[in-house]
Amino acid sequence: MESDIDVDRTLFANVIQLQYIVLTEASEEYMAKSATISMRVDEQLKADAETIFQQLGMTTTEAIKIFLAAVRNRKGLPFQVQVASEVPSPLELRKKALDAIVGAYPMISSSADFSRSKQEEIEREERKINP
Repeated sequence: MESDIDVDRTLFANVIQLQYIVLTEASEEYMAKSATISMRVDEQLKADAETIFQQLGMTTTEAIKIFLAAVRNRKGLPFQVQVASEVPSPLELRKKALDAIVGAYPMISSSADFSRSKQEEIEREERKINP
């Protein structure tokens, strides 16, 4: 009896293969099959990736073709690329939150004023819902 994880992997592999077939057939008109890409990668990275591709039922070449087709279809990388930022300190987060509150309510001088302002906002919204 297959576990849920095995069924999910099989389903995912079938979806990937179907996407590959569709993308390959659609792209045959636009891309020659004779182009070659040669690159060097870390041995462990290649081995780890190949293990995953094997579990998905595909070769490294097929995975690279899917990646290239996704780049072409999205006109960019199929995932977000960003520089890792430093995690702000709790003090920086607190200051940012306070600045946002002050920026949103610059004329409020006390908590009573703030409370009154929020109550007025709630009442205005209630009147919109129940005229």
